[in-house]
Amino acid sequence: MLSAALSLWMCTIWFPWDFIQQMNGLFRLITRNIQLPWRFLGVSSFFLTVTAICLAMLLQDMPNRSVCYGLLAVICAVALISADYFLYDFTRCAPSERYVDAQDLDSCYGGDAEYLPEGTPPDFCADTAPVPGSLLEITQHRFEKGAHMVTCSSLSEEESHIDMPQLPYAGYICRDVQTGRELDISLDVPGKVRVIVPASYSGSFRLVFREPRHWRAAEAFSVLCLLFGGIWFWNIQRRKSDSMRRRSSHE
Repeated sequence: MLSAALSLWMCTIWFPWDFIQQMNGLFRLITRNIQLPWRFLGVSSFFLTVTAICLAMLLQDMPNRSVCYGLLAVICAVALISADYFLYDFTRCAPSERYVDAQDLDSCYGGDAEYLPEGTPPDFCADTAPVPGSLLEITQHRFEKGAHMVTCSSLSEEESHIDMPQLPYAGYICRDVQTGRELDISLDVPGKVRVIVPASYSGSFRLVFREPRHWRAAEAFSVLCLLFGGIWFWNIQRRKSDSMRRRSSHE
């Protein structure tokens, strides 16, 4: 607990970093390599996790099970709420980065920024509306829950297209809303996802990004850890109950 509190204090502006770096050359070198105090958040998370586990193990010995489960629920709620607020505050306050060419994209910045496909125009963020091809009219467009919904009609007897304001990453899927038919997609247009509209098409389609299944490996691992943790906790409780019953029978 003390280690967690110390590492949390080291993340703040109230920790005497300025005084430490002025002590001697060794401390100056150490603080210079640390660079960003918030890097101690990882250390804090580790010690806080160990503290929470130890507290949960101590709560198991409480005679009042209702109080025990209530306190465990409070620990879980505090962890979830604090993590949710951290992500919310980060997405609201974190500065955005723009990379115009390869000169701006080095190893220092590439680790925490969005990858931009080659040929992306610098002003790609200014385009927020779909751009129809020849003899094609868009009557409605809305973006909700991460998907583009477009209603259009084509007067052409040949294939046309609509350029959607999305970066051309592999993984986009476009389907007709009424029939479920999949429409072809081209990723060759810089800064756009091009939907190929069939000849004389009239209807609505939905464009959405579907991540590869292996991206969900982290979530699957978390679910497995939670499942095995629950089984482990249940097994401990069952053993304690069996031990108490055996003691009662001997008495």
